[in-house]
Amino acid sequence: MTAYETIKGLALLPAILVVGLTLGLILSLWRRWTGYFVLWLVTIAFYCASAPYFANRLASWVETEPPLVDLEKAKLAQAIVVLSAGASPGAVEYGGVRLDEYSLVRIRYAAHLYRLLNLPILASGGPVRDTNTTYSAAMKAALEQDFGVPVQWIEEKSRDTRENASESAAILKAAGVQKIVLITHASHVPRSAALFRATGLEVITAGTDYNSVGSYTPRDLIPRMSALATSYVALYEGLGQIWYAVRPE
Repeated sequence: MTAYETIKGLALLPAILVVGLTLGLILSLWRRWTGYFVLWLVTIAFYCASAPYFANRLASWVETEPPLVDLEKAKLAQAIVVLSAGASPGAVEYGGVRLDEYSLVRIRYAAHLYRLLNLPILASGGPVRDTNTTYSAAMKAALEQDFGVPVQWIEEKSRDTRENASESAAILKAAGVQKIVLITHASHVPRSAALFRATGLEVITAGTDYNSVGSYTPRDLIPRMSALATSYVALYEGLGQIWYAVRPE
């Protein structure tokens, strides 16, 4: 693990809460009230991160692109690009690799839009760690075998979103494609769309799995594990947007 990955991991949930809790306990040994104050802050932060109402409010800060509703506009595109998320190696029931829930949400939407738009699909995602396959190959297999949807291109070199954009653009431009429908999670749309547009492609965004829409009930003030995951993704994308803003190249 690189220093960057270590720092990134400590800055995200739940590690940052553990760091805060540890700091509060240490401070309470020497500066009791300062330590107690930090512990209360961590407790409040943990509650907000795990309560659906507050987690979804956090998600609204990064889910800034609206859903794709204008299909007539989308029909002017020349291809659909779907970005990978994660996968688990060692899944023998799937021949070695199982796509995670985030990747599955994206390819399901890709299958849905394919049937509405009838546009060729490019799946983007590089090597899956500890395997001899790629995210895009796993996505292609799932789309074709499980959803009955063909995949025309796969991009297998990328290691992050910036490389998703550059490597996919090279494939698409070689095929004469200049305008795409880009599928990824709603929270990931702003960052990924900016990187794809930087390659010179025209991008119609197609976000999926929005958390910042809908009504709320008192039950949404009760902490849930799913809300903690929502907060994790929102924080991850927020930090990612800051990182690419201060480090454009």
